[in-house]
Amino acid sequence: MWDFFGTVTLNLKKFYTFSLFVVSRLRFELVLWKNRLQARLLCQFVCPRKGYGRFEGYHERTSLFAAFRVEP
Repeated sequence: MWDFFGTVTLNLKKFYTFSLFVVSRLRFELVLWKNRLQARLLCQFVCPRKGYGRFEGYHERTSLFAAFRVEP
C-alpha cells in the first residue's frame, strides 16, 4: 500500500519537474520569437527613416539585431 503512494508521489514529482521545464522552454521560445519580430519590424520600418539600411542580421543568443548605416 505504501509502495503505491510512494510511486505515485515520485511520478507526480517527475511530472511537475518536466512540466516546469516545458513551460520555461516555451517562455524562452516566445521571448526569442518576440525579439526576432521586434528586430525585423525595427529594421523594416524604423531604420530606413533614421538613415539605416535593411535588416542585416540577428544574434539569437543575445537578442541583438544589426543594421548597417547608409552613408549618403
